Amino acid sequence: MLMTHIAPAYTADEDARETAVIASGLLYPEIGLRLHDIVARARASLHTGMAALTIITGDDQVLIAADGIGTGTTKRSTSFCGHSILNPHHVMIVPDAQLDRRFAGNPNVTDDPHIRFYAGAPLVLASGHALGTLCVFDPEPRTGISLREMEELRQLAAKVMAFAKRS
Repeated sequence: MLMTHIAPAYTADEDARETAVIASGLLYPEIGLRLHDIVARARASLHTGMAALTIITGDDQVLIAADGIGTGTTKRSTSFCGHSILNPHHVMIVPDAQLDRRFAGNPNVTDDPHIRFYAGAPLVLASGHALGTLCVFDPEPRTGISLREMEELRQLAAKVMAFAKRS
């Protein structure tokens, strides 16, 4: 199998989305501490090895809060969440990243943390701008998630958005 990696596109209204990201207040360092319990609940509810709350900014992905993996900044070009925000009203599910042409050659798949399964619920403002995702991921592939798990992930993402300033 040819190992490819397709970087996520930028949104059509990227400048407005970036303004909304900054105005949301979710990038403040203290927010991550306040949202850790939601991220931990997502990981436990979906029985995955890792979960994160990510915000996509410019060329970066910022892990605001995480469980099972560290926080910090990674490249948007290798992020799963950068793809997820392009379809802000749907939970993106990748059952096996090694079999998905967008991710098979992605360093997050081929190297640490060896992501195989991913599910991400976009964090969407009332304006329609997706800021990032609440996502869960695992080094083991899956066939998908149940409707109950998908709804749980969506509800937890909505709880995260309760912390965002309205813009």
